[in-house]
Amino acid sequence: AGPCPRFLNAVDEDRSMSIPLAVPDRVVLTCGTGRGETELTAFDSALYDAGVHNANIVEVSSLIPPGADLTTDADRDELVDSIEIGGLHPMVVAKETASSDGREPGDRLVAAIGAGRLDDRYGVNVEAHGVGNSTESIRERCRQMLSELADTRDAGLERTTSVVSEEYVPETGAVAAVAAAVYL
Repeated sequence: AGPCPRFLNAVDEDRSMSIPLAVPDRVVLTCGTGRGETELTAFDSALYDAGVHNANIVEVSSLIPPGADLTTDADRDELVDSIEIGGLHPMVVAKETASSDGREPGDRLVAAIGAGRLDDRYGVNVEAHGVGNSTESIRERCRQMLSELADTRDAGLERTTSVVSEEYVPETGAVAAVAAAVYL
């Protein structure tokens, strides 16, 4: 086994695809929850609740560009309007999904994104998710990770914020909790 030969040919013939993305000037933290018959449809419902359901998510790492506006209170409809349907949109995403056939009804799912400015320059995001965590414990985990990222960079942590979503496993069906840092 090994890589798909068509992929190797594409690389060998210099047909690799590059995706030009501008440096974002705005980062919006958002979250949502959803229910569905399957974990996939519950996840899609949570993306809808968060306002990012029309995006093709391009997962990015944790850096917030210098000067980018960071907000947690964007209007959902404005966020939906900012996303081109089917467009490629960079995001940091935390998610937790579960179904009633895999978890105990009443189990709590939690997903969170934390963000912090470093010495009032650029910033960093962290993501956390789990089952059974309290909202405060997941926020604390985000604060700890932000602090560690600041220490790694020999920078002071100026301002932190986070968004947390939580949902409980139902008797039947599936649920999802999602949090995202959307780069616009």
